[in-house]
Amino acid sequence: MIDKIPYVSYVNTETNIMMLKHKKITGSTFINELEKDGIIVAKVPGESDVLKKYIRATLGTDEDIKFFAEALKKIKK
Repeated sequence: MIDKIPYVSYVNTETNIMMLKHKKITGSTFINELEKDGIIVAKVPGESDVLKKYIRATLGTDEDIKFFAEALKKIKK
């Protein structure tokens, strides 16, 4: 589902925690955009310019993932 969104990339994981980045906006802007839909995510800790582009999201149920994916699709900047 999330892998079908062309402007979002993520680090593959076997857990319910994902590191994602938007290809056109900063991590901080990404966080702000998701908060507009009531989604709370976190910055990935670290000082590296690469890490500053990523956010961290904890996902639960399939319903959570669908809601998250729909919110991601709205962010097309």
